[in-house]
Amino acid sequence: MTRTGRKFEWSAAGVFAIGTLLLSGCAQPPASVNTVGPAERRAIPTPVADERLITDEVFAQAAVITGLIEGITPDGLRIVEAEVQNATRAHAPFKYRTAWFDERGLEVRAPTVVWRHVVLPPGAIRRVSAVAPTASAYDFRMEFYSDR
Repeated sequence: MTRTGRKFEWSAAGVFAIGTLLLSGCAQPPASVNTVGPAERRAIPTPVADERLITDEVFAQAAVITGLIEGITPDGLRIVEAEVQNATRAHAPFKYRTAWFDERGLEVRAPTVVWRHVVLPPGAIRRVSAVAPTASAYDFRMEFYSDR
């Protein structure tokens, strides 16, 4: 090994990169999740009757969609939430997105309609949500797939 006379200097980018690598191990989802909430709920969600097309039965049994609700934001845009429960003893990584449609059934395209990544710990329940990109978004379709 040859040693040069140059002094080693830390750059801001180098410090950031090393810090990110060290902290990335701390960002792992928990092994399992216990939940608690009020016995008498005051919030009254508006449930949505849903229609499902299952193409991946194994994933559908692992990440169970237990409910679908909708509402309106203060800005007058539609918001939808799907409650998803991990029914396995392993982490369930998945991606989802929401396609929006106008009153004629045409897709409303927007840069905010992207795949979002979620990792559900064993037994965890989480709501995933989407807000309509415009006021003309009349209908929606949520899509999910396994990210294993």
